Amino acid sequence: MRKANLCKIAGLDTINIGGTENNTCVIILHGYGADNKDLASLAHHTPGADKLSWYFPNGILEVPLSPFMMGRAWFPIDMAAYEKAMAEKTFRDFSKKRPGGFDEAMNKVNELYFNLQEKYDKIIVGGFSQGAMIATELALKNDDSVSGLAILSGVLVNQSKWEPLMEKAETLSFFQSHGIQDPVLSIEGARDLNALMKKHNHIGDLYDFVGQHEIPVEVIQKLGVFLKNQS
Repeated sequence: MRKANLCKIAGLDTINIGGTENNTCVIILHGYGADNKDLASLAHHTPGADKLSWYFPNGILEVPLSPFMMGRAWFPIDMAAYEKAMAEKTFRDFSKKRPGGFDEAMNKVNELYFNLQEKYDKIIVGGFSQGAMIATELALKNDDSVSGLAILSGVLVNQSKWEPLMEKAETLSFFQSHGIQDPVLSIEGARDLNALMKKHNHIGDLYDFVGQHEIPVEVIQKLGVFLKNQS
């Protein structure tokens, strides 16, 4: 198994797992309450992963998970709204709003991206849950240089801002997955994002699997195919 190296890029504590080829890297952003270790196994278990250099940065916020455990996040969530939605078996709609703290996260991730752009010919960006939301805007804003976008359990955010970005962006290749039984972020929000991306001529499909808020083995297999095609 390849060695994981700890480094700081743009002020973000980052796990780097190097590849056998030096021209392509993958940036993966974790979800709320996780940290940079949460998805690092993708660098070992995704087919073809050993050829790529992987970067897993920590979210900019520290969030309490229990009295004795802390996690990380890219932006805060409204816990009252989240708990209300879970109790009522409904979903929070992110399409009409821009979450508080989103811009601060974008600024830091953009800075990390620019740092890595100096080192690699190709960069693929992706993330899970709120990490996927940040990665999507990152790709839309850097459409001339991003080689691919992986949206894992992400949804449409801030449509009034995102749709103009999609409209003017050069064609992006993307991979998208979402559990049809996801109780946290709705499959409808994922489908809305997919439809809007395709409307503006970006190329990708939504793999909707039988499952919840997760990254199952079949998604990892399909992600490997996508990464191979983009690298």
